[in-house]
Amino acid sequence: MLPQLPIKCRYFVHSYYSISNMTEGRDVVIDYEFLRGRQNETVVKELCVVSAAAAETFRFNSPYKMADHGSSENGLNWADGHIEYKEIHTVLTEAVAGFARLFFINANKTKYVSFGF
Repeated sequence: MLPQLPIKCRYFVHSYYSISNMTEGRDVVIDYEFLRGRQNETVVKELCVVSAAAAETFRFNSPYKMADHGSSENGLNWADGHIEYKEIHTVLTEAVAGFARLFFINANKTKYVSFGF
């Protein structure tokens, strides 16, 4: 199972947030796509971080060997990715550093992220 990713921030909302309404330098939207692992757990394969100024996408290797499989829904494959899976915490922490507010596409996407205040 994917460990919770601790992120320090002051405020977040569990809903889609229009990029046109973003405050530059303050707001960031986080989304991710995933595949199911051996025990039906969520394995994040692609992480997207969008601010008013930029959008970044990160693709992660699989955390362990498993028969290659993919998703017709998101087009990702188990073999996709070039960033070590163990780096997901560091990548997400650095990508949102300096932003005051984090937004997610929906409440389910916050499941694996814990917030420290």
